[in-house]
Amino acid sequence: MTSGAALTILLPEDAHDSWAAIIRAIVGSAAEAMTEGLGLPPPSLVVTRQGSEVVLLAGPSRHVLHAAPTPEAIAEAALHALSLDHWEVLLAPALAARGIGARWWLRHAARRGLTIDELADLARNDASEDEIAWRLADTYRPTITLMAGRDARAALSDADVRRGAAMQAAALTGLPIPFPGEPVADPLIEDQAAVVMIGALRGPALSPTGIGTVLAALAPALVDPALAVALMTDEARIPRRLGTLALAAPGPVAVARAMLGAFESALWPIDLVAVVEAEAGLAARQ
Repeated sequence: MTSGAALTILLPEDAHDSWAAIIRAIVGSAAEAMTEGLGLPPPSLVVTRQGSEVVLLAGPSRHVLHAAPTPEAIAEAALHALSLDHWEVLLAPALAARGIGARWWLRHAARRGLTIDELADLARNDASEDEIAWRLADTYRPTITLMAGRDARAALSDADVRRGAAMQAAALTGLPIPFPGEPVADPLIEDQAAVVMIGALRGPALSPTGIGTVLAALAPALVDPALAVALMTDEARIPRRLGTLALAAPGPVAVARAMLGAFESALWPIDLVAVVEAEAGLAARQ
């Protein structure tokens, strides 16, 4: 049986004796739920005291966790870091064990919460990067699900609250954000907490008031060649002549990748017109 990822949380030497057990319980159960959803074996987890900082060691990654000095806050920060780094820590090694190398569009597909089997399907028959990009767009459209405890579910059942969160995320990112559906009850989540899932990837628990910020953080996962086509043919966003030029050359895959580059290097919201102009050779690249 394949072993899971190894996670270690280092607490400061002066951390209270009870913290390790609390953090181990919170992070262990949530990390196991995360890996189970992705089709991976559960990770091992060690929580110990060493040094003066709170640190998560996950695979090749080292994350200094800046959190309030409580075990609950530290656990939340560790899960947030693991969620952001789940490709490097969880999925890339599992794909390598299947003989599948780390590819640019596979890494991006992992943002969408694809399982290990779905990622392997994208790479089947030694697919090119363009083939992977289009398979992702055609077969694995992004799905966002809200999971919630009892009290949070009541708050998120209000459609205006969910619509407001999506509009907040759209304003922050410059992209259209799907309007999440009704929250799904989850007995594993505390009454006041909610979890945003994209595909099979569970995010950390949070307050319902933070849903808009999380949706904004997930916005890059929505980008693929199909979205690029939709945006370039939307004259309210991209002038018709510019969109036509960019569709012809360099094409939707290149524009989608340029959009993702803008998310990584620029202040949000991204300027879609500037991105498309640069890719069409009509303006200098940022």
